[in-house]
Amino acid sequence: MRRNPIRRTVELMADTVLDRERLLREEVESELPQFVQACQEDADFVVMHQDAFAPMLGSNEIFLLGKAIKYAGLNGKEVRIIPSTPKPA
Repeated sequence: MRRNPIRRTVELMADTVLDRERLLREEVESELPQFVQACQEDADFVVMHQDAFAPMLGSNEIFLLGKAIKYAGLNGKEVRIIPSTPKPA
């Protein structure tokens, strides 16, 4: 009995999405344990300081920030980023 190729494609796509989500969770849990802990708190949002991810350290920081935001969303959390306070003149 042959399987429907369209159904097989959908199954492969679902597996790929689940694999990507699992890999994302593993990376964020490994790299950002305090962020993960904040996502587990009983709150609607997670607050981060803008300097928590420094773009001048390389593009990996920006990708990690995006993954952290995605991780928070998967856990039903909103992410709020607060700016630096201006230094007195």
